[in-house]
Amino acid sequence: MKKNITNKIVLSTALLLLGTTSTQPPKAPISFSSEAKAYNISENETNINELIKYYTQPNLSFSGKWLWQNPNGTIHATLQTWVWYTHIQVFGPESWGNINQLRDKYVDIFGTKDEDTIEGYWTYDETFTGGVTPAATSSDKPYKLFLKYKDKQQTMIGGLEFYQGNKPVITLKELDFRVRQTLIKNKKLYNGEFNKGQIRITGGGNHYTIDLSKKLKLTDTNRYVKNPRHAEIEVILEKSH
Repeated sequence: MKKNITNKIVLSTALLLLGTTSTQPPKAPISFSSEAKAYNISENETNINELIKYYTQPNLSFSGKWLWQNPNGTIHATLQTWVWYTHIQVFGPESWGNINQLRDKYVDIFGTKDEDTIEGYWTYDETFTGGVTPAATSSDKPYKLFLKYKDKQQTMIGGLEFYQGNKPVITLKELDFRVRQTLIKNKKLYNGEFNKGQIRITGGGNHYTIDLSKKLKLTDTNRYVKNPRHAEIEVILEKSH
């Protein structure tokens, strides 16, 4: 009799533990960056301190994620099945055209948080703008990208590496962010008198100009730099006064 009671206690304890385990929400993804707070600014923001904060915040990069569209038309990607998702905001006809070619396909994503992570009972949701490209494959050879910088008077001339990877195309969002972050960290931009200028992207069939005095336009965030290994990136720095 005593043995039966003991067995029942053990069985009840096991069932209780099993039930407790099965109702616990999944842990945050291993690569989940919950500590990174969102820092978003207007595309017309010209305050230097705000631009520095925006372009030096942590970014998130993902490879081979599934892109899909909700019935209401919004674009999303699954970062980790059943747990981690992102809403991709898209602006402008060219950016939408690129996104429409990627629906229900695997993609690479370069993101900065537009909003803090929304934590549900089972899920985590991010909000990014643009930054989506076709998923790179093993047949895409790796390459490096360098920028050349100078001021109008050519008193300051140099070059810096800002990208290593194998993406077949790169969004203007990623290129703009990496170029500015590299210049800021090397004290070439938004440091002292050089707070304006342009990023000029030519070669490989590209003709883009980005204004350094403000944030990248939302309509440019998912436009592509084609043939990036053949692109030439030149930064012209200008004094504020």
